[in-house]
Amino acid sequence: MIVLQHSEIITSFEKSIIQKVHRHSNRLYANVCGVVSKNAIDHIAAEFDRVKYVGIDKSECRCTVRRTHGLPCACEIARYSMIPCSIPLDYIHIWWTELTFHDDGSGKPSELSVKHEIEVIVKKFDKLDVLGKIALKGKLREIAYPSTTSMCPPVDKVKTNGAPKKGKSKVSKRDKSTTRDPSWWEYVDTSVRCNSTNAFKKLTPRPSVNKVQQPRVLIFKDWLPVEIHKFIDDIIDVGEDGNCGYRAVAALLRMGENFWAFIRQECVVELQEFMSHYEIIYGGQIFVQQFIHNVYVEHVATLDNWMTLPEMGHVIASKFNLVFVALSLNQSQTFFPLRIPPPTLISDHRMIVIAFVNNCHFVRVYLKPNSPIPSPSNLWRKNCTEEARQ
Repeated sequence: MIVLQHSEIITSFEKSIIQKVHRHSNRLYANVCGVVSKNAIDHIAAEFDRVKYVGIDKSECRCTVRRTHGLPCACEIARYSMIPCSIPLDYIHIWWTELTFHDDGSGKPSELSVKHEIEVIVKKFDKLDVLGKIALKGKLREIAYPSTTSMCPPVDKVKTNGAPKKGKSKVSKRDKSTTRDPSWWEYVDTSVRCNSTNAFKKLTPRPSVNKVQQPRVLIFKDWLPVEIHKFIDDIIDVGEDGNCGYRAVAALLRMGENFWAFIRQECVVELQEFMSHYEIIYGGQIFVQQFIHNVYVEHVATLDNWMTLPEMGHVIASKFNLVFVALSLNQSQTFFPLRIPPPTLISDHRMIVIAFVNNCHFVRVYLKPNSPIPSPSNLWRKNCTEEARQ
């Protein structure tokens, strides 16, 4: 009986190391697959399913799996998905990483160790003066904490192939030449030819019609109201993966469009933190919970996960305390924060503009200074606080 149980345990170890489940092929499980027990990954996957409803709210998560199993709970996984990054192996209890009955095949402790080197470094550190200790400690910190290193890549690409080529000067050619010096009349003839050539060069030809600079063509301009065309400074496209609306917002906030997951997660936090307020605006708790479910997405965004307006306009404006303008042929609106008063200084005011084009895509728009904007949303007029009206 004991032999049978021993064989079953060894089989489970081998499955944890070898077997790869398609569901666990995304970035979140990159550090744990093949390293921790399959049962532990199943627990993590179950917590991942709860993220859509819990988010990063610890009170809603209750962190039961963290306390009882030593594994990441739903609110922790939500933070890793927001960055996005893989689950660190250090945040999983060591018990789940024991996939063998001993450390190695021989059962002997490993001969690899740094104890001797560390002892030598400590002795050397004690003998150094203050400046030497600071220098040595700085080097050790760069080894222990690689992110603190002061090293950075060079600004310009360094050319390493061959020695730099020296420019050939006219003086060196003349010194090496064996020809005679020109006569006086030869100098005069040369100067006359040079002057006549320069005179012809000064006559610039008339530019052809093809070379005349054409006005810049803005993409997607026809998808915007005609009244706003003369106020548009630029229109820039973003990635087309179902996250385009959030990509445009992230890029306009100068984060880079790859921070779309962070924008989504911040919107989820906004909806959860002020759920009672949004229940009044959008008509009930069920709608808000479904809205949260649609906003949260890890990687692939389906049609249900696309940015929806005007709902997301109020959420983005309130979360990031800015003026959010959405342009389209059907309806253009301006969204203001629902609770926060505008900044006192005009220079602190922020406004971002996106546009809905092709009936399926969002792009970022840059307006010229002092451009008019659409009227505010009716929902904002009815549901904003008195402070926000100032």
